[in-house]
Amino acid sequence: MNIEITYQEANKLIKERTGKGVILSYANDNMVNVGYEINVLGISNVIKAIDLKVEKIEDSDIYVHYEGNGDLLVNGLMKIKEHVKLDFIENAGEQCLVVHLDMIPKAKKLLENIKLLEARFEKDSAKIEFTIKNA
Repeated sequence: MNIEITYQEANKLIKERTGKGVILSYANDNMVNVGYEINVLGISNVIKAIDLKVEKIEDSDIYVHYEGNGDLLVNGLMKIKEHVKLDFIENAGEQCLVVHLDMIPKAKKLLENIKLLEARFEKDSAKIEFTIKNA
């Protein structure tokens, strides 16, 4: 089974929840570009920040490798994560983040019933493949 979210929908959700113009876009089947929107003199531009690649999924943990100018961004994220309720993200070093889905209450409940298998990127969307656990 698959869950799919378009980049357009993800960008809209991020903006609605954070007020920030974060832009996700396709790089290749294993990687997504992450940029941010800035306004200079009323003109909106997107600046590419980092590329993210899902390295592996282990139980409820997603290991994400980042490339590009991510160190500054990640270091800043690690400093503010407790204040903005992002404590489920761990800096594993070597340009790797671990997202602990079982630390997110709604995701934890969902993971009681499904097993994540793979995450991949397509031209217009990201997909997560999963199976339903046996009762």
